[in-house]
Amino acid sequence: MGFYAAGDSVSALDYFRSAVDIRGRADVHDLHWLGATLAELGRAEEALPILNQAAELSRDGINYHWLGTIYYRLGKYDEALCDLEKAYELLKKEEFIHLDDEERMLNVTRLWLGRTLTRLERYSEALDHLEEALEFLEDQEPELAIVCRQDENECRKRLSETSKS
Repeated sequence: MGFYAAGDSVSALDYFRSAVDIRGRADVHDLHWLGATLAELGRAEEALPILNQAAELSRDGINYHWLGTIYYRLGKYDEALCDLEKAYELLKKEEFIHLDDEERMLNVTRLWLGRTLTRLERYSEALDHLEEALEFLEDQEPELAIVCRQDENECRKRLSETSKS
């Protein structure tokens, strides 16, 4: 994971491909990081089957979170919503090593849920997620808080427009 943490996604990709080849497709950890690295490199279509396999093997929220964000980026909002909702429900139940990790993943997932629900024109539900996420992100993740605030403003605007109609 050192390459990935250092921002060297290409070396990380080589490493995780080798790890999956050596240990096989049953190693959830390697599958997760291979899929995540492919997604970070913009190779979403390649990442999907790998992350689907990791999600099926582990049934943990993080893999469903990644699947949801990839589907969102591909404009497949119904699929994104399905996986993000699974992620959110699983993440609420999971225990992480550090409480901050749990809160961060929950709130980043809420951000993506809000973004997805906005694209599906489900503005009231989207606002609930965006507002909750923003409370955490403003203190802990300022860059994501900017994205969340922009999405929240867009959602409020659209909600206002639909109520006028």
